[in-house]
Amino acid sequence: MKTRFFTSIAIMLFCFTAATAGVTDALKPTLPSPAKKFLEKRISYPAQAEAAQISGTVVIELRVMDNKQLEVVTLASDDECLTESVEKQVRNLEARLTDMIEPGKSQQFRLTFKM
Repeated sequence: MKTRFFTSIAIMLFCFTAATAGVTDALKPTLPSPAKKFLEKRISYPAQAEAAQISGTVVIELRVMDNKQLEVVTLASDDECLTESVEKQVRNLEARLTDMIEPGKSQQFRLTFKM
């Protein structure tokens, strides 16, 4: 009786871990970094995109160089208007972001704008 009980628990745990394996998104870590929280609060919906009723996603990579310069790389974007506005807003926040990202390291962020 005990063996069947423990076997059924082991099977349930195995099925649960097999079902959830590989589901996590590399761009959405389980604990958001301080830079991600900061960007979510500071990046606003672009006025031009809102007027044109454009929605979409912008995926950017921020890398802090050894000389404390911020490099912004756009990895994917649904619309050029969104991309330009997001890059401009990130450049305005450059001084504070360089303190949140370790020099020589990079982080990816997915910013979604919905109407």
